[in-house]
Amino acid sequence: MIARASILPLVVVAAVGAAAVAFVVSSKRDNSGGGSVEEFSGSRAFAHVEQLVALGPRHPGTPAAEAARRYIEAQLAASGWELSRQTFTDMTPRGEVVFVNLRARRSADGTPIDWDDGAGMVLLCSHYDTKIFDDIDFDGANDGGSSTGVLLEMGRCLAADPKFAAGVELVFFDGEEAVVEFTPVDGLYGSRHFAKGWRSAPPESKPRAAFVLDLVGDRPAQRLATPPASRPLPRRRGGRRAPTLRHVWRTDHRRPRAAQRRRYPGAERHRLRLHQPRPLAYCGRRP
Repeated sequence: MIARASILPLVVVAAVGAAAVAFVVSSKRDNSGGGSVEEFSGSRAFAHVEQLVALGPRHPGTPAAEAARRYIEAQLAASGWELSRQTFTDMTPRGEVVFVNLRARRSADGTPIDWDDGAGMVLLCSHYDTKIFDDIDFDGANDGGSSTGVLLEMGRCLAADPKFAAGVELVFFDGEEAVVEFTPVDGLYGSRHFAKGWRSAPPESKPRAAFVLDLVGDRPAQRLATPPASRPLPRRRGGRRAPTLRHVWRTDHRRPRAAQRRRYPGAERHRLRLHQPRPLAYCGRRP
């Protein structure tokens, strides 16, 4: 359960995200005439987390997941965002499951939104589903809940400047968690489907950048950064290997270190321990 002492990390992460968005969006257009965004409230973000946790486990295809979607949609609609559901079916180790990604945009001048055109857009992403455990009720306070709370509060803040917000899309992924265990085909269902839709789009219609939030307010977590098996890590000064951002895997208390070593050979040497909130980006093409 996320504690109120974690409100500060919520504010820190939001500040980092807002600064990144401001830099990318403002670098592609003139901001003259625009207003100013509202101040981010950690208390408001925390309240969103409490509402999501109260729904219980948000497994894909369950009533709790639908309730979470309706809550997210209602909060964003109240700030003037337009919502679109991206519904799809995918095969999992436990059979076919219906997943639903949520997308939110704002129109600066009231013109209809073209959801297939992402030219120059900055994506702010989270996931709202929770990991399936057969023996416990995992409510996902700091794994899906906190990052979603941050995005909802950022949506409220960005809405104060419609012109600025028009360059941002908020995306809430379903099926981020693996149904059984993370493999190339189990886990990241929503983000894989979302990215696949942009892969065939013309370059001039693709989003400009994307930032994915997860585990906001969690205790110091571990991150693994490893390269493709056929490609060595790039060298940095002093001869040490520099972690590449092309492949980033998340590990936490649920995976023993021995299992980490078996699953990602050599990754133990490149573990990055985060003692404070830091941005973690995914860059480059998928191999």
